[in-house]
Amino acid sequence: MSPSLPLASAARSRRWLLSRVRPLVWRLLGALLLFVVAAAAGLIFPLALGRLVDAVERDDAGAAFAIAGVALAGLLVAAVIGAAAAVVLTFGLEAVLADIRLRAVAAALGLPASISDGVSAGQLTSRGSDDVDALREAIAGPIPALASSAAAIAMTLAGLFALHPAFLAAVLVVVPVHVCAVRAYLRRAPRLYDAERGAVARRSAWLYEALRSRETIRAYASAARVQGRFSRKSWAVVRCALSIRIVQSRFFLRLGIAEMLGTVALLLTGHALVAAGQATVGEATSALLVMLALFAPMSGLLLVFDDLLAASAALRRVVGVVDAAASAEPSSTLELPRRGPGEPVVALSRATLDLAGVPVIRDVTVEIAPGQIVAIVGASGAGKTSLAKLIAGQLAPTSGRVEVLGRAPSQLPGDAAACLVTVVDQHPHVFEATLAENLQLANPAAGAGAVRDVAERIGLGAMAQLDLSDARTDGALSHRLAVGRALLRQAPVMVFDEATAGVDAAEARELDGLIRAACTGRTVLMIAHRLSQAESCDRVLVMDCGSIVEDGPPEALRAAGGPYARLWEAWAAGAP
Repeated sequence: MSPSLPLASAARSRRWLLSRVRPLVWRLLGALLLFVVAAAAGLIFPLALGRLVDAVERDDAGAAFAIAGVALAGLLVAAVIGAAAAVVLTFGLEAVLADIRLRAVAAALGLPASISDGVSAGQLTSRGSDDVDALREAIAGPIPALASSAAAIAMTLAGLFALHPAFLAAVLVVVPVHVCAVRAYLRRAPRLYDAERGAVARRSAWLYEALRSRETIRAYASAARVQGRFSRKSWAVVRCALSIRIVQSRFFLRLGIAEMLGTVALLLTGHALVAAGQATVGEATSALLVMLALFAPMSGLLLVFDDLLAASAALRRVVGVVDAAASAEPSSTLELPRRGPGEPVVALSRATLDLAGVPVIRDVTVEIAPGQIVAIVGASGAGKTSLAKLIAGQLAPTSGRVEVLGRAPSQLPGDAAACLVTVVDQHPHVFEATLAENLQLANPAAGAGAVRDVAERIGLGAMAQLDLSDARTDGALSHRLAVGRALLRQAPVMVFDEATAGVDAAEARELDGLIRAACTGRTVLMIAHRLSQAESCDRVLVMDCGSIVEDGPPEALRAAGGPYARLWEAWAAGAP
């Protein structure tokens, strides 16, 4: 089973949400007060209708018309104030939801490499989009409904008590039925919603991966198999949704039974009170209308439980990502220390690294001097990229010591490690912006002059203001941009993780020359899949099974007839 992102507890999610809502507490209280006023105005209509019945019974036409006018005015006032309350509350909730979305995206981008490397991009996308969308759908409408329903119920119960305490007692007969309905619903619904959100995330992750690998799918004519897997994941979502709908249907049935019992109890109570002369027919009519008006907000209040459960499932997933990202310190800058003559820039001493219990780096000891260009070579899975991530501070060693300029990069706060080491990977991304803006991603404080200088150094000076969102970008352009970003970052150590992958041999040679010319005076580590790159380096580290098995100048290693010489012979035999 593939690794998954953590889920926050329900209690932790509630605390986190309250911290986001707290700045808007006065706006929310103001909206709640408006809902109370609207609910009080809404009682005017049923109470006035009861008075209207009594007026008709007395044959008082003047009073009947006046009461009808008051009833209509009550409806109008309730509608206007209720709409104003909903607008105030909705604007506040939308601000909270926008903040949650920004925090979810920032958290997904800020996850430590130890977490993000173990999950698919589809899972991250689902947490930042699907789950936030589900949270919005489950909050934007239901929360105003919750506030409105709570206010309406409170005012309606007060109105029934004002008419006669017996009317209120009749309504309370339905409370045990509602309690049983909610308890039965809560026994099953939460885990069903968690299962649904998980199924949606797995479907989104598979869709994302399928779209990314569409060329491979097309090359092997495997579209039917991919569609079959996506269909199975989609049906898993449908099955979860159907299970939820079954539980909801039973919940609604119990609510209907409660309404029936309440109506019967109130009719019998009204009949008894009128017969005893303790209430008029108009008052009994008002009580019945108030009771019928109570069912809608009471059912709405109970139905909000359903929406809140959906929101809770989505919120736990969002907060899980936020808390995971919070394990990384906030962004920070770093004052680079000065090193004495002969002191290494990079030093590893008996460094080991285990991932998911599997050793990927084993007892590595190596020192790299200032200004050296060092190639790291080896078969796939030898540990080259893991070693680079140790040096960059993206992973912490399980044991041993890893230092860059005397600092342990994995222990530096936030982005401070990036001030020491810049990593250029084999899949640089080109954003839909100008070339200059793409370069400034590495150093937003860089001025226009510095950006133009870097663009010139990577051979793209004439394209500095070109909008890349309208241009067709190839692999060569994206790799040049990646080199430019590294230069603009101005870190003393640069790691190129197969930075010429995906380009032809001629372009690779040009990029190699560009890297060497541009990185003069810096310490450079190159994870090389073309051994022609290693041949022009000062030094080569040969890795196998997580260990450095050879270390030295490339010409000396070729002459030694060891692992590097065998790699060279195999590569040279198939080199273009």
